[in-house]
Amino acid sequence: MRFQHALFGYRCARVNQYLQEVTARYEQTLAEQQQRITALREENTALKVQLEPLKAQQERISLALLGANARAEKMVQEEAKASQQRRMQLDREIGAKREAFQNALQQMEEGIRQAQLLTVGFAQDLSRLRQKMQNTDQKSQ
Repeated sequence: MRFQHALFGYRCARVNQYLQEVTARYEQTLAEQQQRITALREENTALKVQLEPLKAQQERISLALLGANARAEKMVQEEAKASQQRRMQLDREIGAKREAFQNALQQMEEGIRQAQLLTVGFAQDLSRLRQKMQNTDQKSQ
């Protein structure tokens, strides 16, 4: 803003008018800002009130998650231990069955050898009987 010069300086009425306009705009802006500050403070208070239950809920959820995590870790450890024990039991059972299978296999092999010996013995006996029968037939003729 430019002021017109008057005798001994600027026109006092125009300067006063300008100052009143600036003061009015400043006071209006200040009032708007005060209203905005008041509204923001009220909003902040309301949000703080809403935040309190959410904080409590967050704490409960955190505690629940920590508890669930601890229980899950314990379950994993218990299952790992049970799995290890079951595997050891199965390994023992497999070893026992393998041993029983080996024993049965040895018995079968022994049975086969004995059967082979009996078969050879029967074949020899049969051959001797045939020889005797042939000798007997030749003598009777």
